[in-house]
Amino acid sequence: MNAGEFFSKLFENPVNTVITVLTVVIIIELIKYFSNRK
Repeated sequence: MNAGEFFSKLFENPVNTVITVLTVVIIIELIKYFSNRK
């Protein structure tokens, strides 16, 4: 799947967009949290 297909699918379904954004935010926060623990 290329990026264009991915984004068109994302914007077809707002719920998926919200879930994807939340997932990305959580991953970034976890990375920051583990980086700060070192």
